[in-house]
Amino acid sequence: MFADQLLTFLKEWVPSIAVVIGGFWILFQWLFGEALRRKKEIPALDGKLSAQIYVHDATRLVVSLDATWSNRSPFPLPLDFKNCWIDVFRVSPDFPNRNCPIVTNRDLGPPVCSHYFLVGQVEVDFVFEPNTESILVNHFLLEPGLYAFRMELRGFERGVRWWKEMILKVDSAAATASNKALEVGL
Repeated sequence: MFADQLLTFLKEWVPSIAVVIGGFWILFQWLFGEALRRKKEIPALDGKLSAQIYVHDATRLVVSLDATWSNRSPFPLPLDFKNCWIDVFRVSPDFPNRNCPIVTNRDLGPPVCSHYFLVGQVEVDFVFEPNTESILVNHFLLEPGLYAFRMELRGFERGVRWWKEMILKVDSAAATASNKALEVGL
């Protein structure tokens, strides 16, 4: 009698239980896939700094800093343009001689120049469109020496920021080489 009741129960309820469990499994797979997709589609900005040097006069040179930023995500990326800047640090010749990493905003002291490069250039917002490359050009008038450039971009979302750094020797020899490269490119 008990065996008959057990067989009847299994025959009537197991398919229903299997359908419910299958439904939960499909829901879990969908939610997990969505979480992975959203994680993959976070803002993805990649950048590169380069520079050209030109002689201005006997004591100063013009540095043209090119920043190439690529938005690799499928979404537009608006920047908080009031919080995007370039810091220029002079690396002193008497910088301590030690074998360790240099952290620009910690080890090199205050910047010789901080430039909020989008303020005054845009009125409302600055957006990196999806899957595009943008070039931002800035110019600095500097005395000969060794400099560190740090460009920092911030998005509107909390904690979203990107930066690139570059060390550049600014002297007339570098300017001559840069100018010759331009002449060859023409």
